[in-house]
Amino acid sequence: MAIEVVTQAALDHQNIRDVDFDKLKNIGFNLDEIQELMAQADLLNMLNTIADVSVIKIDNELLEATA
Repeated sequence: MAIEVVTQAALDHQNIRDVDFDKLKNIGFNLDEIQELMAQADLLNMLNTIADVSVIKIDNELLEATA
């Protein structure tokens, strides 16, 4: 569930809703952990931007997460 929500936050952040945070809370994540997960989504975006600018190919595993 965490991977699903973080992937959505990284790739489709405008559609993250309270229900997504509730899913994480319901499976045991506290607010600090949820904040850390969202920071990871932000980091992923930053690294992808750097990779794009540097013409570094993104790993297939990241692309497969959206399929």
